[in-house]
Amino acid sequence: MKNRVGILTFHRAHNYGAMLQAYALCEIVNEMGADCEIIDYKCKSIDRAYHKEDIISTFQRSGIADGIIDVYKRLQNRYYWDIGYLRFKKFLKHHLKTSNYSYKNINEMVDLPYDTYIFGSDQIWNKKLTKGLDPVYFGKFVPSDNRKIAYAASAGNGLLDNDDKIKFKNMLSDFHLIGVREQQLKNEIQNLGLQNTECVLDPTLLLNPERWKDLIAKKPLVNGNYILVYQVKKNKRAYNIAKKIADQTGYKIVEINLKYDPFYKFYYSDDGIKQLWTCGPKEFLNLFYHSKYVVTTSFHGTCFSIIFNKQFYYIPSIGIEGRCASLLNILDLENRIVKSFDDFNFDDSIAYEKVNQILEKERKRSYQLLKSSLNT
Repeated sequence: MKNRVGILTFHRAHNYGAMLQAYALCEIVNEMGADCEIIDYKCKSIDRAYHKEDIISTFQRSGIADGIIDVYKRLQNRYYWDIGYLRFKKFLKHHLKTSNYSYKNINEMVDLPYDTYIFGSDQIWNKKLTKGLDPVYFGKFVPSDNRKIAYAASAGNGLLDNDDKIKFKNMLSDFHLIGVREQQLKNEIQNLGLQNTECVLDPTLLLNPERWKDLIAKKPLVNGNYILVYQVKKNKRAYNIAKKIADQTGYKIVEINLKYDPFYKFYYSDDGIKQLWTCGPKEFLNLFYHSKYVVTTSFHGTCFSIIFNKQFYYIPSIGIEGRCASLLNILDLENRIVKSFDDFNFDDSIAYEKVNQILEKERKRSYQLLKSSLNT
């Protein structure tokens, strides 16, 4: 009988990295011979961040003054939001294998039909995102005779305060493998006495480029050569670097934006940048694959730049740079981190032959750690 595996992650988030890592992990585990699906847990704080909010709820959440601005944004955003929202829903429906039942809280998670539970990847242990440490993502509902594995789980910046350290030690003590995304988090957890902790690759990096190409439309969404900008947290340095590359190459600049913001042009100088507001996960992949250069502030933007062997520059944000720093350190790509405009060197190209060799070695190591944890 096949090992029945349930994954708990942020698969419902209308976020490119979240949905694509969930897809990748489920694909890899099924490839290992298990019968795997994603447990459809509706984490309240994650669902709330991405759902379509009615006007009354907007005012209740934001107050009158901020509510007027939020409602205006949402009305301006309706066309763009609907298209992008539907593309994420379509990807979730057609490409993510989820449980038949949707769970709203830990009390509903009784007598689940799984032998093994995988927690991750993504920032499932980031208490800012889950409004406190969510016991679901630590498997507190799992019977003692079932196996629990964390794979590429993250706590955000990788640092734990003293209260968190006690909770992590108690809640992770019965995990067979604690696979995390950041070296710093690995060190923190090992210092708690949990030596079965390893730093592993994000699931998106376990799938080779050919597997990702199966999801990409052959026709480019943007004609001609272009520099792709993708940011989770906006940083003016990203635009300055993209414009510098454009000056050197003559290429156009294209930016992926998850949500339309009618005030955007007042915040950032984006003259000459083609803004794309309606991309779903497949469109996201298409734009990375066909780009010539990438400038990103995103961890998964960095991952897909590497997967598709792009010349890229990563712009770190204060407090969350650990995720990318760990990955780029492993791949000997620390020089792609641009902390100031003076760090930018257009002539310093990535030699991907060496990078791909290191990546393949790390891919095999992470794959074997996960597979042995499932089969032992």
